Amino acid sequence: MKYILFVIMFLSNIFCFSQDNRKCNVNSDTKYNRLQILDSINKRLNKLNEFYQIEMPRKFSVTKENFYNFFIYDLVDTSNKTPDKEGNCIEFTDDHIYHIAALRSTYKVSIILILSKGKFHFFEGLNCSKKINDIEEVLNFVKANTNITDKNILNRIANYQDYHLSHTVDPMGMTSRCINE
Repeated sequence: MKYILFVIMFLSNIFCFSQDNRKCNVNSDTKYNRLQILDSINKRLNKLNEFYQIEMPRKFSVTKENFYNFFIYDLVDTSNKTPDKEGNCIEFTDDHIYHIAALRSTYKVSIILILSKGKFHFFEGLNCSKKINDIEEVLNFVKANTNITDKNILNRIANYQDYHLSHTVDPMGMTSRCINE
């Protein structure tokens, strides 16, 4: 049974959960270059994995506008997430907040990306025992630097871990972690 789940997850990781060879239109909010943001996310995820000493079978990667092994979930517009079944590309928009993490549930190093006034701000390692940032810092930044006041959106930000696209079953029986302890 574990073997079957492992094969299913492996194949879904290869075929369903990457943006293979998609050609994205130019990001609709021209203040943000999609490829530049994806490249920055990729570098931060790989650096966090080194910091937290996580050994992954495959590194995060970005080629052109395609990316692998991580998801991006817009906490302001929950229909804007990727990878998605329709093949849409992620849109990066001012005053939007994104939850980013590995697709595999055993690697739960979360990043929050906030786009504000043409700049992007990262908050990292929120859910780890050795935090770099915490969710209160994120909420304080949102309140001070964006136009977001909607309580539903602020609630989604506070509960960012409920908005993910990662696999929930680990075929090897490992528990989710940030650090090899």
